[in-house]
Amino acid sequence: MKIIYYYRLLKIIGLNLKNLSLQKTQVNDRVIENIFMSCPKLEYLDLSDCVNISSNCFSGVHNQNRIIYSMKGLRFQNDSSIINKTIGTCADLFPSLEILDLYNCSDITKSVLLAVGSFTELKELNLTGTSMIIPDHISLEDSFLYLFEKCQKIEKISFKQFSILTDVCVDIMCGFCSFLREIDISYSINITDRSLDLLSNALKYTLTSMNVSTCPLITNEGLLYIFNRCKKLVDLDISNNSNITDYLFKLFNNPKLPIVNINASNCEYITGNGIIAFIEKVIDTISFVRIDYCHISNSTLNFIYRKFPHIKFSAKLEQLY
Repeated sequence: MKIIYYYRLLKIIGLNLKNLSLQKTQVNDRVIENIFMSCPKLEYLDLSDCVNISSNCFSGVHNQNRIIYSMKGLRFQNDSSIINKTIGTCADLFPSLEILDLYNCSDITKSVLLAVGSFTELKELNLTGTSMIIPDHISLEDSFLYLFEKCQKIEKISFKQFSILTDVCVDIMCGFCSFLREIDISYSINITDRSLDLLSNALKYTLTSMNVSTCPLITNEGLLYIFNRCKKLVDLDISNNSNITDYLFKLFNNPKLPIVNINASNCEYITGNGIIAFIEKVIDTISFVRIDYCHISNSTLNFIYRKFPHIKFSAKLEQLY
């Protein structure tokens, strides 16, 4: 769509517009400035995959109007031009922001958490794909302490592929974020069972979704904390964890676990016996089980299909089966 059409469209619908997605469009900084001039009620803006915006995309808005907007949600997925300074400008303009999505904004660093801390109403934060290992002289623990002391209303958070995420970071988060419902800490090489113990204690009545895929230090013991304590857990991803075995499914003792979806793919020590034991314990709620490349034979898999016909499965098998 040519830029001139954006201007015409905004003149027609701008006054009452609240939600606007410009994902994968050719908008530039000038268009963004015009959006805020034309849309006084705008609350949610998606600028994901917009290759023509710069790090100063909100500077024109800031310099010209210098007013506070009622924005609640901003998404910048895959926008490599977005940097810490951009978010600092957003903090001045949109102090009531509830959703901030910085997925794969690779030039965002640890320093941005100071600006993010200004969003005291924040409920959803996605930092997956950012450069949190930079700068070296600022510890992630100190940054988390500042962030979560300010942003205690967070309900959904994604720290996927945070190589420096530690149990101490999780402890800090649990100390402040009592409303947290969804968490993704997959691909965290330093996270241990201690984090799962902390999360299951702090969030036993709120946690509904957790992704701990590819966390090589977690074991059955840590996941038993989650299984046995969490009262509202619906979605769980434990895939690609070689320390997880059938004992997890056989030992957990929470018949009221409301699990609906589970992904246990690529857990080489999970067998058909473990899956059967698990399903029998959560038969009233479970609806989808992903067990791709687990240690399950084709004949056992067919038996599982017949035994639980109401459940959907994804179960790709290794060639040896």
